[in-house]
Amino acid sequence: MEATIVNRFEKLWDDYLVSFKGALMEESQKQSLSYLVAKSLLQDVTLSWTTGYGLNCRWLDQLLKDSPEKGNLVREIITNDISLKEIWVQQDYSEYFKYGVPIGAGVAGFLAGNILGSGALGTVTATIVPIAIAVSLTNSWLKTNKEKKVEELIDTYVNQLEKYKQSIVSVLLAD
Repeated sequence: MEATIVNRFEKLWDDYLVSFKGALMEESQKQSLSYLVAKSLLQDVTLSWTTGYGLNCRWLDQLLKDSPEKGNLVREIITNDISLKEIWVQQDYSEYFKYGVPIGAGVAGFLAGNILGSGALGTVTATIVPIAIAVSLTNSWLKTNKEKKVEELIDTYVNQLEKYKQSIVSVLLAD
């Protein structure tokens, strides 16, 4: 019977993690993900275990009826223990990169135009074309890099919840 309870819990827990990750992803589209935002979203998603008539709440209510001691321990973990640790995000220097690379490309183009003895039009072209290319490439790289950092941050927050899953599974398997 414990295996069935554990299997059902693990399925519900996976759905819970998907809900949390989805909430983080959705919120990251609206604003920068901070610790307080992640914590608030976790609290909202965690309510699915203790309020309403959702699957998580019904499962926990049934556990409380079938095994009050285990149910109370699981409820305690869910309501009082689940939390996140703040993640320190490294300083972002992308603004310097965003402007520095195109300026550097422009300077290099200007110097190349002068060294090659281009006229005024050739020097302007040798300056503007590298700037335009550098702006495009830099913006693309910065967008990809930002998305990757947000994805890593979300995964880090979600992975912090693994220890709570293990604690609940241990309670469910205990005699």
